[in-house]
Amino acid sequence: MYPGLTIIGTHKFSGLYGCNETIIDQKAIGLQHLFIDDYSVDLVYTACSVLTNEGISYFGDRIKPKAGHALRQKSSSSSVQNHCIYEDVFTYEKFVKTDRVTAVDQDYLYFETEIENRSDIAQAIKLSALCITENQANYRVKKVNDMIVFAVKGKTFAVKAQKSAQSAMSLDAPTGFMYKGIEDILFEKHQEAEEIQSDTAIATSLSDKCIINPHETTTFKWILVIGDDEADCLRKGQKFDFDDVLKRSAVQWRAWLGKSYRESAADALVALKAANLNGLLPADLTGHYFANHRVCFYVRDALMASRAFLYAGHYEEFREVIRFLMACPVKENGEFYQRYNADQLPDEGANNNVFSQVDSIGYFARVIADYYHLTGELLIDFDRLRRTVDVLDHIHTKNGLYGPEGGVNEGVYGPAYITSTNMFIAGGLLGAATIASTCGEHTYQEKWTALATGIIKSCEATFLEEEYYAYGYVDYHEDLVLKYDTPQLFGGSLGYPITARYRKSFRFLAQFGTYFGYGFGYSEQEYHNGPWIFNTAAAAQVAYLIHDKETYEAIMSWLKAHRNAYGLLPEAVDATDETNCFINPLIWANAEYICCHYMDVISKCRGELDECS
Repeated sequence: MYPGLTIIGTHKFSGLYGCNETIIDQKAIGLQHLFIDDYSVDLVYTACSVLTNEGISYFGDRIKPKAGHALRQKSSSSSVQNHCIYEDVFTYEKFVKTDRVTAVDQDYLYFETEIENRSDIAQAIKLSALCITENQANYRVKKVNDMIVFAVKGKTFAVKAQKSAQSAMSLDAPTGFMYKGIEDILFEKHQEAEEIQSDTAIATSLSDKCIINPHETTTFKWILVIGDDEADCLRKGQKFDFDDVLKRSAVQWRAWLGKSYRESAADALVALKAANLNGLLPADLTGHYFANHRVCFYVRDALMASRAFLYAGHYEEFREVIRFLMACPVKENGEFYQRYNADQLPDEGANNNVFSQVDSIGYFARVIADYYHLTGELLIDFDRLRRTVDVLDHIHTKNGLYGPEGGVNEGVYGPAYITSTNMFIAGGLLGAATIASTCGEHTYQEKWTALATGIIKSCEATFLEEEYYAYGYVDYHEDLVLKYDTPQLFGGSLGYPITARYRKSFRFLAQFGTYFGYGFGYSEQEYHNGPWIFNTAAAAQVAYLIHDKETYEAIMSWLKAHRNAYGLLPEAVDATDETNCFINPLIWANAEYICCHYMDVISKCRGELDECS
């Protein structure tokens, strides 16, 4: 339903890719961002193929004449093939331009642009591989034979075209409104410089010219090569085989998907894999949820998203996320900070710093317990689990609920003791109690079971005569906030007992908390008013757990219908216009959609894990 935008990469590199405008005021197109090994350095502003004919350059959805502003033309079709090949077809008067990209092997991002001459006249065209860097101090760009090598802050990559006769390298604008790269191509400003060093953006291109006869087709192929240094990039570039790349990529990604392959989840799972760089599973790559202009590791989102890897059987990726978190410092009381940067240091500079989110204790304990249940391995030692769970000893309570904090609701009503947070904590405590029992730590088994029992009692006490759970309490009033709260739907999936009241609350939310049929909103407030994907996915998970197959399948159909052209889901949908979405795509939303496809695994964990409860 929405324009294609995806996270693309391998375990070695990651970036954001799309050929159609999807972000308001976004200026780049094609590959937007490139990170190698970690998220410490953003290397690329934009990388894409450019077709030039008769004084007009076509790139992504842009049509730029020599005189006048760029026009926009949406692709006539966009799709993802074999879960890993992203294709956009643009139909013009004289040409059909088909852009394809895929991450192949460990070290290559492959681009191809197929041009069909639709006219009855032979056309002279130029095809270019354009790459413009981000502003980074002491960026070095060097032309070596038929390749261009980029190096900054210990990161190195290169661009190579299968055929190229021209090159250009020049300084581009430092402002984020790049122009020089396209100008060089469009006005034939090919440079003699062999090397440029700059603290601001550098525009480069490799170009080839040809004549396409009427109704014939040509394909321009090029790669980004990821290397350890210049020599490594040159070696990898020279050995790359440009034949059958799409087929090789499809085989590679199908092998990674493995035995747990489920077709409807695979597009999102490949993107989630691409986003994970050595355990930093980011909150977002579109830029909306960066902290201090940098990609961030949001503990809440990362732990919830780690569930996708866990239940889909990709245990190494799950372990990487947990290992990254375990290497991050904690607050004096042992609590996780809300966000960390690529250096694993606290970095709270995003749009919703809510001072505390203790619901992460519940997510953490639950995924550690479920991993143990599924593998028989305790991923962290019991003492580390104990220290994380016993952060609760230092957290205040009000009417039996922990807080005040922002939780999954991000403090929409101010510091609060939130029912949903406490449902998550109770579910996590039940999982932790099972681990304690297994480890012979019966004192902690009893302690955590008793705490969970008390929290459950307090959560149930918020159930209203209208048959839904109230939001919870705030620190500036004594009475309940009489608002519904859809994040409570995650409770069942995280191990909160599915009581008769919980079922009734689910029915209430399905009736009063939805938009456009089965799209569940985000609490009873108006931030991104409309359906939110993660809450809708949570509702599907509840429907599965209560054996309501009809509702589960209806919600799943709704989710599938609201994916973007590359098979990924946005954060939310506009309540006033179903064709408009917010934050497309969002990591956590896609992770929870993946979990919906592995409910048989989650259901098994919920049925067998918490016997001590």
